[in-house]
Amino acid sequence: MDTITLTGGNKLCFLSFGEENRGHGKTVIFVHGAGANSETWRRTAEKLEHQHWILALDMPGHGRSIGFGSSSIEGYADQVEDLLDQLGEKEAVVVGNSMGGGIALQIALNCPEKLWGIGLVGTGARLRVLPDIFESIKADFPGAVKKIAGFALYSQDESEAAVLMERELGRGDPQVIYNDFLACNRFDVMERVDHIQLPALVVCGRQDRLTPLKYAEYLAQQIPRATLQVIEECGHVSMVEHPERLAEILEEFLA
Repeated sequence: MDTITLTGGNKLCFLSFGEENRGHGKTVIFVHGAGANSETWRRTAEKLEHQHWILALDMPGHGRSIGFGSSSIEGYADQVEDLLDQLGEKEAVVVGNSMGGGIALQIALNCPEKLWGIGLVGTGARLRVLPDIFESIKADFPGAVKKIAGFALYSQDESEAAVLMERELGRGDPQVIYNDFLACNRFDVMERVDHIQLPALVVCGRQDRLTPLKYAEYLAQQIPRATLQVIEECGHVSMVEHPERLAEILEEFLA
């Protein structure tokens, strides 16, 4: 796990894969969803490290990164923009799942000159949250973790994906996770995404219940240079349920 100190003192931790490719392939920054961390991206990152430098982030307050998180997508986007400035990469691609996709969209709107493109995985231009999720986090955090993981996954059995999701969500701070969902609920760039001129990859699981396919179709229709890919038998977190297939889709996009 590597660390970089952001402006303001927050230390941002990240998993690094394929750094020997720095300056050759793309620099790909994976941003996790609400309450999650870098581990959700590990298997996809490992499939891409032969050609690109991959950084899977723990946003502040998540995983191994200290801090208190943020209650706005803009707040998180500012921190990733700070990271981009410090890296000084010319071919950076921010790929985000759910909340992370909102962060990628916000960065593309704020400072497109810092990016080669964006990847939007199980996300939308607006990210409304079920009221029951907020209530559950406050009343019964372990129960909320199971509920969120259940909503996120296509398969409801005790699979490796279910174990990973429940384990990593359960390691989070309940207040940080609550604020993540608050940030998602406040996010809305429906009227602005058509301003994004960067190459954009939009990926959605066919059975995504949190950000249904119509969210992805809207992004693909509104962003002029967007491409849509749908993964079958997949829910909200394709990097957990189908990491190899997602890596193939990303590899084609990055090429």
